[in-house]
Amino acid sequence: MTVSKCTDKCVRILFINDCLQKGQVINVENLANNFNVSCRSVHRDIDTLRMYYADRVCWGGEYQKIIYDRL
Repeated sequence: MTVSKCTDKCVRILFINDCLQKGQVINVENLANNFNVSCRSVHRDIDTLRMYYADRVCWGGEYQKIIYDRL
């Protein structure tokens, strides 16, 4: 993975996390179009966030759950 691709993925994940923290609804198709990636990439980004929050709970952090429908 190149630095540019890593940075792009990090930006997407941080953007998704920020939206979710604000209580906004994520539309996977719109997000994929805005970032010029596949819907599958956005689903992987959301899964990455799920794993991050699951790991935080294991280390004594606050429990946060990400729930979404794959339409």
